[in-house]
Amino acid sequence: MQWLKTLCLVTVAAAAAWPAYSWAAESGSLAEKRARLPRKTLRAPQDQEVASSLPSAGKLNELRKQAAELSVPLEGAPAEPEGWSKSRYDPNRLLEMFQPLRLRQGYVLRAYLYREHGNGNGVVWAMPEDAEFPEPKDCPILETHLLKAPKPSEALDDAMEAIEGDGSPWSYLGASLLRREFREFGAAWHGCRWRTHFILDGDPWKAGPPKGSGPDQERPRSKVQNWKWHESRPTNWAPQVKIEADRVTVTFYTYSALHPEGIYRHTDVYRSGKYRPRTEDRCIGEGPEGFLF
Repeated sequence: MQWLKTLCLVTVAAAAAWPAYSWAAESGSLAEKRARLPRKTLRAPQDQEVASSLPSAGKLNELRKQAAELSVPLEGAPAEPEGWSKSRYDPNRLLEMFQPLRLRQGYVLRAYLYREHGNGNGVVWAMPEDAEFPEPKDCPILETHLLKAPKPSEALDDAMEAIEGDGSPWSYLGASLLRREFREFGAAWHGCRWRTHFILDGDPWKAGPPKGSGPDQERPRSKVQNWKWHESRPTNWAPQVKIEADRVTVTFYTYSALHPEGIYRHTDVYRSGKYRPRTEDRCIGEGPEGFLF
């Protein structure tokens, strides 16, 4: 099967390098059902200088779980077409969960989804509100994308270019999470990477055995002495936002049980006042266990 052959060539790092965009035209009763689902948002901390004002890892992971549910088919929904199609799920609702982030005036988010035998990926684009949202077959093809994603001619190169915020530490940490949610909007089965990650704010070996398994395993079950470290273990696991005169640096750690299980350091650097980052996702330690989809 072509899908599985292609995915086998892709590493976690390569998946993180895929273009980050998406939209959706959610319609009829499906949209009404989703509108009734409870939603939580995290507001900006009042003190921009205090790192402790950032949400806990537990709250961040719960927010990410709700974000992922926005592009999961509801029970009884019509089957999604194979190949590329316009998304029936609206990525603008994803942005609503990461206040105080907002779209620049005059822009809207649009998304396409890719499906193949239960596997899936998506792309989110930011476009002028009055721009045409064409069918995939009528779009230019993004040749650098693994799945040759459609990109409307008026779409920005990166959806984060259309994002604004209030300059608070949470707005930048939220942007780092939102960017990754954009990149995994509509992901299914073998298309999931970021969804297997859990944000950490403490030594995961001091929190007891994990409750979940497979993609729901939030910390290692294996012993720390059986891990191979590529650099020293962190002394401070909590998400950090460092605000300087001309730039903002966001750093946080995640655990993923996807084989081989690993702990990752994510570093995003922003120009002050901008929300499109330069990113690095680095595996700093590998464990002996892990799951495969």
